[in-house]
Amino acid sequence: MLVLIVKRRYINEGRNDLGGFGLERLCDVTFELSNEDRLRILQELEGEAMIVTGLSNRLGLTNQEVSRHLSRLGDVGLTTKAPDSQYSLASFGRLMLR
Repeated sequence: MLVLIVKRRYINEGRNDLGGFGLERLCDVTFELSNEDRLRILQELEGEAMIVTGLSNRLGLTNQEVSRHLSRLGDVGLTTKAPDSQYSLASFGRLMLR
């Protein structure tokens, strides 16, 4: 059911890149969203793009913890990293926070 809700949201936003969005990817995404620190990171990135150090300071986590969380979030398409090392919320990440 959740796969259908996510697909419907994508379709309503005019997206058509859902070919690979199946149950396995849904499980991966929900697992990453189940961690409180990763959710806090996503919420911070919803407001502005940030570097690892800024997120670490704001959330009270080590740089290593934030880097690891950002890597995991990026692997499932929730965040992106710019060439200047700023992380931001990907469009899929924005969708999942709604």
